[in-house]
Amino acid sequence: KKPEIYVLFEEAESKNRLLQSVAGGGMDQAMAELRAKWDNFSLMLDSHQMRVKEQMEVLRSKVQSEIDSFVQTLEKFSSRWHQLKPRDEAVLEQDKQACTSAMASLKERRSEFDEIMLNVKKLVSDCEHFGLPEPEFPLATELAEDIARQEQVWSLYEEFTSALEQLNTEDWISFRGRLHIFEDFLISWSDKLKSTGQPTPLTVRLQKDVDRFQTLFPLLKYVRGEVMSTEHW
Repeated sequence: KKPEIYVLFEEAESKNRLLQSVAGGGMDQAMAELRAKWDNFSLMLDSHQMRVKEQMEVLRSKVQSEIDSFVQTLEKFSSRWHQLKPRDEAVLEQDKQACTSAMASLKERRSEFDEIMLNVKKLVSDCEHFGLPEPEFPLATELAEDIARQEQVWSLYEEFTSALEQLNTEDWISFRGRLHIFEDFLISWSDKLKSTGQPTPLTVRLQKDVDRFQTLFPLLKYVRGEVMSTEHW
């Protein structure tokens, strides 16, 4: 706006000179006071703008520090993730309890990662506000994809074990007359595992469990003793 103000001053001074030539007197004192006030205000405005610029630089530096801190947090999480995430080759060797623990650990890592990623939106917004380039976090993208892959794999295990546990909640007396439900469960899962495409250590592990149950299934119809009738099958 300063150039516009200077133009107005020039117009006012031109009119003042015209007034002097026509009326023999002008508003020199008023113009001088107005010019003095403007010069003082202009100095204050320049000083204020300089302080604002300095503060903006401080805030930009703070945002950059937050970005650097976020990257370090991601790197620390990445180290823990690659150390603690379930290993494909270990799935075949782990017992049920170990697999359950691995699944719980995966959920904890997901929750931790989601909490870390809440900062991304704020960082992007701050960069946009302070005129900084939008930050990119390739490590975050890599981690998100890896975690999602693990969740997809282990969701199959969770689905299988949850369905099996549901069957286990029934007492033997009630269940032995409906063994076809268990047979249908095994057939359904055998088909599902075969349709998943390329076998993975986890699908191989689940298929072995299904095969083991299918081998034992024909024997269940011979289990009629009262000992089994009074206990959870």
